[in-house]
Amino acid sequence: MPGGQKEAYELVAPILTKIAAVAEDGEPCITYIGADGAGHYVKMVHNGIEYGDMQLIAEAYSLLKGGLNLSNEELATTFTEWNEGELSSYLIDITKDIFTKKDEEGKYLVDVILDEAANKGTGKWTSQSSLDLGEPLSLITESVFARYISSLKDQRIAASKVLSGPRLNWLVIKQSSLRKSVARCTWVKSSLMPKASLNCVPRLTNTTGI
Repeated sequence: MPGGQKEAYELVAPILTKIAAVAEDGEPCITYIGADGAGHYVKMVHNGIEYGDMQLIAEAYSLLKGGLNLSNEELATTFTEWNEGELSSYLIDITKDIFTKKDEEGKYLVDVILDEAANKGTGKWTSQSSLDLGEPLSLITESVFARYISSLKDQRIAASKVLSGPRLNWLVIKQSSLRKSVARCTWVKSSLMPKASLNCVPRLTNTTGI
């Protein structure tokens, strides 16, 4: 996602094209974005979308694991099925593999990994930019907050001893029905988020002239 002077891009384009990822149609995943910091901005929004996608996957996992009590093998099967349909993506693909990974003691990594998420700031920057531009990006913003909450482990543990979540009668909910609903909701939200996020780009252009 290069930006800056067009003349400078044209000088290095042959090199960047050779090292760029290749799409399914055989075309290199590279294009000139625009002047000044346009490339950095679009990359920032791209990373913000990734924050949102990872939060959707985490919430889907929470519903399937906590609600239906699916095993890690069943989760791997479910995400494999999702990756063969309309939810197919890089993140879904690697998530299905994560569920079956074990450590040297034979324990599933997903069950022993520290439940605190770090961040590099790009999700926060995307949210800040959307607020400055008046563009609603609630899903990405909430995904940033979810990471912040995850880092407050001591507070979460203390709160869990005082507060409890809603009690649902899972016996009256068909497992297949909930799986389909979770998959559908994940698809709808992941489909809407890029459109909402990319609205920031023309809004910024109209605001700054870049």
